[in-house]
Amino acid sequence: MTYDGTSDPKDHIASYEGHMYLNPKSEASWCKYFPTTLKGVAQSWITKGLKDGSITGWDDLSNKFKSKFSTENRREKTTAELMSLQQGEEESLREFLTRFSNESSRITSLDQGLTVFALRNGLQAGKFLDFIVIHTPQTLEEALEASDKFIRAKEWNNRSLSLN
Repeated sequence: MTYDGTSDPKDHIASYEGHMYLNPKSEASWCKYFPTTLKGVAQSWITKGLKDGSITGWDDLSNKFKSKFSTENRREKTTAELMSLQQGEEESLREFLTRFSNESSRITSLDQGLTVFALRNGLQAGKFLDFIVIHTPQTLEEALEASDKFIRAKEWNNRSLSLN
């Protein structure tokens, strides 16, 4: 677990705190061991960029660290951004649902109702869209379960037709 200044500093702080909670919280030890998790520009910042005595405790150090490397903050996606996802003309239902699911998994505060609406909005016209309009799922999990059953049935029917 090292940080080199090229990823979200909040993730590094969260990981560090998770490891350090195994030890009793001592402001001094948390601050003292933190530099051992840094490398590259982050290591240089803490050894050369901070003045002696300029840190008052762990909260102060973590805030200064997050501020220094704030340009690397990952922008949090919102559920509303799922509305821009559209199933491509040549994209299979399975491919679209995988892409939609991957995008939605990056959203920490997912609004289930809006997610299902965005999914429905992004689907091409067809039998699956008709199905979820009639039997509206309440959660993304329910929609994905329904789509899995739908895809399996379609694949089964296609295999049966090719055997005839």
